[in-house]
Amino acid sequence: MSRAPKIKIPPEAKRFVECARRYCALVGEHEKTPIRELLAALHVLLPELYARGVALPTSSRRTTSSGAIEAQPPKLDEGA
Repeated sequence: MSRAPKIKIPPEAKRFVECARRYCALVGEHEKTPIRELLAALHVLLPELYARGVALPTSSRRTTSSGAIEAQPPKLDEGA
């Protein structure tokens, strides 16, 4: 039985996922959080989440004539 290849997750993606989890936890618990505290946390967290999303590596995808999706690996900025 063969194992699936191990996928290297870019650090930008890890940081985005961690930030998204914090956002989801905050929103998921919104009823337990005083409104001023919730808004203050969102004021900090939303711009961070947006910035982390913008920093994600991109990939190019195209559809073949058979309708299959052909994906290229993300192009990472080696200078970052």
